[in-house]
Amino acid sequence: MDRFETEGMESLFDSETARHRKLPPTIRRLIVDLKAEHPRLSLGEIASICYVGFGRRPSKHTVKRILEEEPMPLKMVRRFDPYHEIEEPMERRMAVVRLHSEGWAPKSIAGYLGMHKSTVYRVLKRWIEEGEQGLEDKPHGRPSGPLACARSTSRRSRPSGACNRIPTSVRSACTLR
Repeated sequence: MDRFETEGMESLFDSETARHRKLPPTIRRLIVDLKAEHPRLSLGEIASICYVGFGRRPSKHTVKRILEEEPMPLKMVRRFDPYHEIEEPMERRMAVVRLHSEGWAPKSIAGYLGMHKSTVYRVLKRWIEEGEQGLEDKPHGRPSGPLACARSTSRRSRPSGACNRIPTSVRSACTLR
């Protein structure tokens, strides 16, 4: 009777399979660390990140139970600085790609790095289309220099017909002088 009071219904079944399956300590630690690192992560997002990292997706209820059971770390160190505080532009964009490859949702990446969600989508799109070269800085605006002027004039379409033409009578009068 004492065992029933302490363990409840589980005490009636002696087999281990009747009890809750225990998640490995590495997954349990990841769940707690993720919640400490970014408290706004939902239970489902944490489960998805576990699936990407370990190939095993715990239920939302399991994630919630683990967060209630396990102690939260007193101080959590961020793996990535906020987006605009990272010095190298390529490293900024690589942080977005790394978090996405770990299973983070774009909305959570934006919240964690302190950037707009559309920037996350833009970086991921460039990564998908161009690979690592897509993470490098690209020039913005019109090109400058003498070659740029020649290129820009050759691209313009010139009007055809009599527009912008000097009449031959005027031209011949100007050349005779």
